[in-house]
Amino acid sequence: MKQPEQSYTAIETAHGFVFFTDTTEGQKNRQDFLQFMADHYFDPHFNLGPVNVYRAEGVLKDGSYVNPGEGLYPEYAYLQMDKTPEMELVYRNEMKPTWEDFGSFCHNMHCTSSHRNRNIADILEEIESKDRKLLELSKQGTASDIRQQIEETGQDKALLDKLLKQYYDVRGHRTVGNILLRPRSPVHDRVDHRNHENCYNSTCKSIII
Repeated sequence: MKQPEQSYTAIETAHGFVFFTDTTEGQKNRQDFLQFMADHYFDPHFNLGPVNVYRAEGVLKDGSYVNPGEGLYPEYAYLQMDKTPEMELVYRNEMKPTWEDFGSFCHNMHCTSSHRNRNIADILEEIESKDRKLLELSKQGTASDIRQQIEETGQDKALLDKLLKQYYDVRGHRTVGNILLRPRSPVHDRVDHRNHENCYNSTCKSIII
């Protein structure tokens, strides 16, 4: 029977690899690492994707890239290397700033979603839904009722986009003002989003249907 230290998970990011053994320490640190990525998924300076997760067997040499557990993800000592033959790919995510990729990551990596990120994902999903509806309507001719539906759907989409950019600074959806305000990574900051959440809750209910 293999011991916990004889099997491990390798996580490949844009920065390189980190490794987590199946020991108690390794499993905890792995989940902490994944949860931290989930918590910061929509942050404007999040840049770890795409992410590949591998399973493998073997004993790892000691190193700062094995079971990292302190510091924030940009500070980890990622190992620059190529995938080795014994690594079996079990999950891949492009980590694009979409509700689909975010939901897939949280589901497959067993991470929880913060209130803020759920709000962002909900808005992004609704914007995509409006885009699909506009595309469908555009194929249905130019009758007056169709034109009215297109106008109303376009207005709904514009309001959702305004809501997203007014209350959240989301990578891939940034305004010039937010870029100028936060030109560099604020990873070490602990931003309080509660005021934004309250504004969102009172505004979004009138837009998302």
